[in-house]
Amino acid sequence: MTTAYATSQDGLRWQRLGTVLTGRPGSWDARGTRLTSVLPDGRACYDGRASAAENWRERTGLAAPRSLDDSPLLTPVAGSPVADVRYLDVLPLPNGGHRLFYEARLPDDSHELRTELVSHAAKPPSLDGSSTAPRP
Repeated sequence: MTTAYATSQDGLRWQRLGTVLTGRPGSWDARGTRLTSVLPDGRACYDGRASAAENWRERTGLAAPRSLDDSPLLTPVAGSPVADVRYLDVLPLPNGGHRLFYEARLPDDSHELRTELVSHAAKPPSLDGSSTAPRP
């Protein structure tokens, strides 16, 4: 599983322009990468898993942009996944805060949809482990 970049003039015919993000052999995201949100600074959140057996147990990682001449266009930020959640979406709000939406895994391996409000007064989530804001 990889994330590709494509454009369309009409939503029916698409031109694939290349791969944006791929998994890393031997890593927590080896089986695949699925982009879930693009942050205003160009970084992106993505879901990954190490193997087919980890289906339903994806984790969220952070990827940073590379040169437009490079393929893939994003590279995972070094380290472990940043959260044991999946489908993370980050919505900037007009007041400068953010609304987070994600699925959190429960002890019985089911998932529940959660949302968090990160106010503009709080330190924005860095998703690299250095934030003092609560993390999912």
